[in-house]
Amino acid sequence: LRNSVNAMRAVLADELPEAAAAPALACVDAALAGPLESPAPTLAPPPAVSPDLPHGRLALRYLEALLEGDRRRAEGLVLEAAASAAVSVADLYLHVLAPAMTEVGNMWHMNEITVADEHFAMMVTESLMARLRPYFPDVPATGHTMIATSISGDQHALGVRMVADFFEMAGWNAVCLGASTPADDVLEYLAHRDADLLAVSVTNPLFLRALAELIETIRAIDNLAHTPVMVGGGPFLAIPDLWRDVGADGSARSAREAVEIAARLVTPSG
Repeated sequence: LRNSVNAMRAVLADELPEAAAAPALACVDAALAGPLESPAPTLAPPPAVSPDLPHGRLALRYLEALLEGDRRRAEGLVLEAAASAAVSVADLYLHVLAPAMTEVGNMWHMNEITVADEHFAMMVTESLMARLRPYFPDVPATGHTMIATSISGDQHALGVRMVADFFEMAGWNAVCLGASTPADDVLEYLAHRDADLLAVSVTNPLFLRALAELIETIRAIDNLAHTPVMVGGGPFLAIPDLWRDVGADGSARSAREAVEIAARLVTPSG
């Protein structure tokens, strides 16, 4: 166990930005200073889905259908809510799809479901997002373009897709590049599209250095230097001011908040 902790410390020291590394290494060093025993059973995180939360009962029914492998029922629950206008697409994203998938991820980490279960849930949810597009609100175009992507190496794309859809629902031209887009391709696309904003998702702290390097490169390119960069993902939820350390212009705790912050970062068109 001590060898494993030492190996983890070496990776953290090498990969994390200096400001984020200091508190993380302090915790690891404190553990190394004492007796190390076999880890206790992993404590389950608090449930992401609850009937007490907004639209929580619908989220629970959706999660249940996913776990039972019932695609038709899962899709029917969500599409019926959208078609009847009982729940807006934005609220379906924030209060049904996102928490259900967070709970699926938690269950996978706790070894309560298999990779196959997680992949099925992801496939159904991504398919549903595409089918919900006809229910997006009809709003005037803002004249702004944003590009959304996960950092190179990060294979998670559901969150960044949701963020891009929220921008589209707010009248932006939103271009989502998906998971693990190479940095050079992001730079080329950013310049080609003359985008007003770049949003980058990072779900694993090990990719923070790659993010900081991407932003540093953007700042060094004359025609991109003033492009606002927003960041999001687990590390930024855990450390609220971490976005400053990687050189970003802002971070949001939700897709809805991301749109609100972006509106303050970009210069109004016209």
